Amino acid sequence: MKKILITLSVLILSFVSLQAQDTNENSYDTSSTSGLSYHPRHEIRANVLMSVIGMLTFDYEYFVDNNFGLGLSGSYSLEKKSDVLQALLLPYGRLYFGSRVNDGFFIEGNAGMVSQKFETYNNNIEYKQYFGLGVGAGYKFLTRNNWVGELELGVGRTFGKEQVIYYSRVGISIGKRF
Repeated sequence: MKKILITLSVLILSFVSLQAQDTNENSYDTSSTSGLSYHPRHEIRANVLMSVIGMLTFDYEYFVDNNFGLGLSGSYSLEKKSDVLQALLLPYGRLYFGSRVNDGFFIEGNAGMVSQKFETYNNNIEYKQYFGLGVGAGYKFLTRNNWVGELELGVGRTFGKEQVIYYSRVGISIGKRF
């Protein structure tokens, strides 16, 4: 029994030690742009402007390279009226042109999945989903302790036979890299 506990303890400590030494899994070399050897790859932001307007919006972005990121934005309307954009799920890709890693001016391409609430002629509520494409641009500010501020402006439109819906990508966001 004592041998099993010792062997198990050694295996667990070895595994933990190996995991602790693997810092390259969540980082990439940025020495050519900022002199840092470690840079977080994940970022979460809350869009303060859209939340004040009544559309709760949160973003998650994963940095694939020093100047490219992939993300997902989700929005949900607090409005109870019909004919209002109810929800928006938006995968996007961003190309950064700043001097630091994933910072500064960026352009964005996105694919929107939009849900809209309708009230029919006999007062029934229907939800319809649409698919669309959009573009945007903005500027991202990064502090030394990985807090992020972002300004963004963009537009997209849905494709469908019934109705064309335009959706906006407007925001003042704050967040954190980790």
